[in-house]
Amino acid sequence: MNRCVVVTEGETDARILRPLLKLPSDDNSVKVTVAGGWSSAESLSRSILMNGKKDVVLVVDADASDDERFKERVNFHKERMEGVDTRTSKWLVVVVKPEIEVLFFRDRDTLEAFVGRIVTDEEYFRGQYEPRRILKALLGEKSLADFETRLTPQILESLRNQPEIQMVVNFLKQQGYTPDTPQVAHVA
Repeated sequence: MNRCVVVTEGETDARILRPLLKLPSDDNSVKVTVAGGWSSAESLSRSILMNGKKDVVLVVDADASDDERFKERVNFHKERMEGVDTRTSKWLVVVVKPEIEVLFFRDRDTLEAFVGRIVTDEEYFRGQYEPRRILKALLGEKSLADFETRLTPQILESLRNQPEIQMVVNFLKQQGYTPDTPQVAHVA
């Protein structure tokens, strides 16, 4: 039985998160669930918390690059989660600015290894602000269809070192869930 649910907006988000949070295959205590949009993800997270039997990690996109909108989105989700009486369950909100695909654009070598080619300065720069669209363009027809096969140990290590992923991994560890991942450097 799942004791913790990681709720995401869409299938692409879940496909990115699952290998990064690699949990032991014999342990189904943590499940990554797709809700279908940020509002649905927030609503599902609150519903799970109201049940009081499961911990929840809400991972959503900021859908904005500016700091003001990012802070608004973080505050909105935290306030909504704080509004739930959670005596037995713990929760975490992680908002990725601007979209979860930005994790690939934080290190150019990682991005190029993942897409299998050199990226132009323009592609790399634009990927900081519209990562979903640019990553899809870089992958072309392949899109994320063969996502898992592209994740080499070096790419996984780079992505697992991202602050948002570290927040989720640390939360899971604090709650007693043990990801089956190599040691990951602590992000300050």
